Amino acid sequence: MEDNSNITNIINLPGYENSKVVGFEYCITMQELYCAYESGAIVRLDISDRVSFIQKVTTFDDYLECMKLSPDNEIITVVTRKGIVITMVSDFQVLSEVDLYAKDFGEKQFVTVGWGKKETQFHGSVGKAAAKAKAEELNANELDDGRPRITWRGDGSLFAISFLHIQTKIRQFKVFDREGTLCYTSEPTNGLEECLAWHPLGNLIATTQRLANKHVVALFEKNGLKYTGTAGER
Repeated sequence: MEDNSNITNIINLPGYENSKVVGFEYCITMQELYCAYESGAIVRLDISDRVSFIQKVTTFDDYLECMKLSPDNEIITVVTRKGIVITMVSDFQVLSEVDLYAKDFGEKQFVTVGWGKKETQFHGSVGKAAAKAKAEELNANELDDGRPRITWRGDGSLFAISFLHIQTKIRQFKVFDREGTLCYTSEPTNGLEECLAWHPLGNLIATTQRLANKHVVALFEKNGLKYTGTAGER
């Protein structure tokens, strides 16, 4: 049986024993592990050396919420508790820092006012009140842990971050290029949940959504607009 003592030592590194691990990524090209701690540290470890395997440590002033390594193992993305998206190369040189909660739509984002959508059509005062009550019910998702999620596209050119907006309390996502430049912002969509996954070979991004009477898999285009095809239900 393989000795797993090194993995235990990684989790319990001196100075980080009481800090929660929020990201754990394996770099196959360099045979290294990246371990991100909630306290604000990221440790790079050489797992080929069983005696002294710590290679480099970087720390941030803010707490960390999540970390993800790009598919080509060249880019690291983290999100801090204050909502700052930090994009770095693998040796921790920072490429960009972006405020996740900023109102920017992105360099390639087009804006729609939503005319023709069901929620913007005239329903009368009774219908409007019912629609508002339904929206409020869907927004109050007590099961949401409030943490962001990162997913990379398979070719490593783009990544998306799902987050719970601090003002609207609606979960949405933003899409960035590998340098950390904001490209797109999704439409605010009631009932979205935390999970987020990018189709490895395409532009569709999947998440789950709780509606009034069903639980569905919702698909979005990379530009943040909801996909009009068929989604799975359960």
